[in-house]
Amino acid sequence: MKTRVMPLYKIYYSIIPSKDIYNHLEPDLANGPGHVDELNKRTGFFTKLEESILRDGMINPILVSLGWAPPRTYEKMPKNIQTSLDKTLICLTTGGSRLWIAQKYNMDVPCIISDYIGKYADQQELKEADIMKYFKQSGRVKVIYGQRGLLIKDLQPFHLR
Repeated sequence: MKTRVMPLYKIYYSIIPSKDIYNHLEPDLANGPGHVDELNKRTGFFTKLEESILRDGMINPILVSLGWAPPRTYEKMPKNIQTSLDKTLICLTTGGSRLWIAQKYNMDVPCIISDYIGKYADQQELKEADIMKYFKQSGRVKVIYGQRGLLIKDLQPFHLR
């Protein structure tokens, strides 16, 4: 059995125009056409989220990757994204719904970047304690350095309080 080696990455923080991020988790893309309307009809989720972001801004950063995507994700991406992984920030794990709303309003968003190619190497690399400074969280959360880059687990959904 062939073992696939994940490339190394470093973690950085930056505020990025939402239009510069490919939203692989965009709700209608990830969950099928009509998902936004259906969920909103049942729970008002996207209306509440949109109102919160417009009122309070983006409370926590979204997680994005640069320079690499897992094979199953890569195969589902548009060809122009597949050929420009070194230029395209990709939302793969956390923040797709918030990014979707930020993109609707052309907002800049705070991002924690899993950089596989060293594009942000001129900035200070974040250590685990530094990462949590960017999240408005009481209590303990888990920071996981996973295959898709950085993951944050047990984070409370601040926008829907």
